[in-house]
Amino acid sequence: MQVSQDVPGNETAFVTVVGAALGEKAFGTTPDKAKVWATLRSETDDTMPRIVGYAEQLVRASASASDLEVDIEYEDVFKATINSQLAVELVRSAVGPNSLKVPDRPFR
Repeated sequence: MQVSQDVPGNETAFVTVVGAALGEKAFGTTPDKAKVWATLRSETDDTMPRIVGYAEQLVRASASASDLEVDIEYEDVFKATINSQLAVELVRSAVGPNSLKVPDRPFR
């Protein structure tokens, strides 16, 4: 499975692991539970379902390969933030042609 198959060639999508917790302070034992928190981001709303599907498929396959159960939950689901072209042009005209450097791609 490759993420690139699920994301259009001109778009970037990310999965960022933001935290994890497993087990407890009990030496000589194997953790019975673990949690992993991740942020999924895409440049458009059309790509997000593919990224979510890929992430879920990857998690379920990994869990299955180790005979583990998995429960997936979502929080703070929101639409992609897309700049208004009109707002961009207004800012460019307000600051002048030599005052603003605009990168070709968003900062990553």
